[in-house]
Amino acid sequence: MMSRGMSANYEQRTLLFIIDRLLRSLEPCTGKLRALDAYGICGGAPGMNSSQQRVLIRRALHEMGWKLQRCRFAGVWQFAYVKEVSS
Repeated sequence: MMSRGMSANYEQRTLLFIIDRLLRSLEPCTGKLRALDAYGICGGAPGMNSSQQRVLIRRALHEMGWKLQRCRFAGVWQFAYVKEVSS
């Protein structure tokens, strides 16, 4: 899925950059992670707007086994990425 205004090559490099950042931070982890915290881990990719970044971060986390859900944090419903322990 190529976003408007981005070449396929640039999008692929950016996706690999995002996956690398997420793997370094989350590889051994399971549980739940606020969506905003996931975006914070990746930081801003040069030349991308926040909408493009969210799409690529969502793709990267999905490929790593994380699923987007609504979860409670301190009693407040928020979007989070959830990864269950594999048996």
